[in-house]
Parts: sequence; C-alpha cells; structure tokens
Amino acid sequence: MRARNRLSAAFVKRAPAGKWCDGAGLWLAKRPDGGTPDVAAAPQVLPVPGRIPVSDIDRRDVRDALARIWHGKAQVARTALDRPGRVLKHAAAPGLGEKFQAAAKACALLGRSRHQARHIRALPSRDVPALHAGLAEPTPTHAVLRLFILTGGRPAPLRCMRPDQLDGDAGTNPGAAMKGRVG
Repeated sequence: MRARNRLSAAFVKRAPAGKWCDGAGLWLAKRPDGGTPDVAAAPQVLPVPGRIPVSDIDRRDVRDALARIWHGKAQVARTALDRPGRVLKHAAAPGLGEKFQAAAKACALLGRSRHQARHIRALPSRDVPALHAGLAEPTPTHAVLRLFILTGGRPAPLRCMRPDQLDGDAGTNPGAAMKGRVG
C-alpha cells in the first residue's frame, strides 16, 4: 500500500525547491525564489483548479469543479471535496490566510446532496452452491473465485494473486498478502 498524506505543514514550510507528492495525487511545487508555493490536486479529480495556483483558488472554483457530481455521485464528490481541503490546509501553513476555508464554503454553496444511498444485496447463501458448481472451467479466474467462496478470504490478496500461486484446484495465499499480525 502506498504512503499517503506525506506533505505535513512543517514540511511545506521548510521544503527545498522542487516538486513533492503526498502519495495521493496532491503535488507541492516549491519555487526556488521562495515565493508562494503552488499546490495542485490531481487533474482527474479537480480538472479546473488543478492548474490554478493555490493562492488564486476560492470557494467558487471548488464549487464549479464539484457541481456536476455533487448530487449524482455523492461519495466521489465528498472524496474530491476532501482533496482541496487538504491542499488549502497545507497552503495555509506558509501564510496564505483564510484560503483554507474555501472547501467548507464551497460545500455550503453546493447545498445538501440529493443523493439517496441504495442497498446492493448480497448473493443469498442458498444460491452459493449453484454458483460454486457453475465455476467448473479450469481457468485462473474460476479457481480464484472458488478459493474465495471456500475460504472466505479477503478480496485484495485474491485479486492480486499471481498464476504461480494457483496449482490446478488449489491456491496458495502467501502470508505477506494476508492482513493480520506478523509472526
């Protein structure tokens, strides 16, 4: 798992000139002349403010970037709203003033989300044997699905299995891929 949130406020203050990434798409470009640092979010999340210097971003920029998805894709919008909040918080460390409140103010401008969460039903347990019987082909995909049904393992290690970890009907999940205590 990659490291995230590596840009602390203290680091932003004392960072040498250059580009620095927090591991989650947040970039700090420290200027050699010591001027206001440019902090930008990944353009795929916020395409418009991603190319604007942080000192020029205000609540309307954040609102305009999130308006298309605010009511339809609420969870994505909340995640995307968190990004400019962190960007502006780190930018406030060198002394940009009240700019760090732009994300919260944009949320107020967007209003309450009209998104209604829908429950996605799981497969009933009485239908699992029929699903398992249908996975009869000797393909790696079917082998991993059978392993998942029989062991109830976590999805991530099974998704990342390599072909050498599958041997016919048997699969081996290495200890390094499992979650839990070491040892």
